[in-house]
Amino acid sequence: MFLQKNDRILFDGDSITNAFRKPEEVGTSYRLGAGWVMLLAAQLQAEHPELNLQFENRGVCGNGISDLSKRWDADCLAWQPTVLNLLVGVNGTLRSCDGGEKQPAAQFKAEYAKLLGRTLAALPKIRLILCEPFLLEVGKVTAAWRADLRKYQAAVRALAQEYGAVFVPVQQPLDEAAARTGPAHWLFDGIHPHAAGQWLIMQAWRRAVLPAPRGPESKLPSR
Repeated sequence: MFLQKNDRILFDGDSITNAFRKPEEVGTSYRLGAGWVMLLAAQLQAEHPELNLQFENRGVCGNGISDLSKRWDADCLAWQPTVLNLLVGVNGTLRSCDGGEKQPAAQFKAEYAKLLGRTLAALPKIRLILCEPFLLEVGKVTAAWRADLRKYQAAVRALAQEYGAVFVPVQQPLDEAAARTGPAHWLFDGIHPHAAGQWLIMQAWRRAVLPAPRGPESKLPSR
């Protein structure tokens, strides 16, 4: 099983992870936000109380990889997670396509790699999970925006291979779901998830990180 007893699992990234978290609250349901991170933590802690899993959400709205780097000592390394989950990259496309500061995908990948290297140097036994950034064509999101994002998606997938991380594909499950219902059912503005979209992301994470059992001897949790 990928998760181990007493794991400290840190989620970081942008608004998709943040999901209106309230870090000042004692209750984890508020601290973890109103999104997929809270749904995932709720399921795993309820299914496996014997593992004593600790979850922490440090996502910040609007952040890109450069922003994470600036706050990394305090928000990641000081907490000393045993598992790190990152979902970042969409703001590079949003800024580039919406008249903001442009960041080439090659620069994004280089900064991301530097952050991962810095993390592994400080926490050599940490397990890494890299989630794919995503968009759907709703509101102002266009096919051109999605084409731009594909460069960031490819960078994250390549980094997962290079660093031995679990890669969580999110775009394909969203595309398949949107083909059934229309994209607005999942992402209300093409970027941020409705409740159904939050659930879909959580399920994509579980499929990638905790795959279905292959035989009766396996004790992995079911999806």
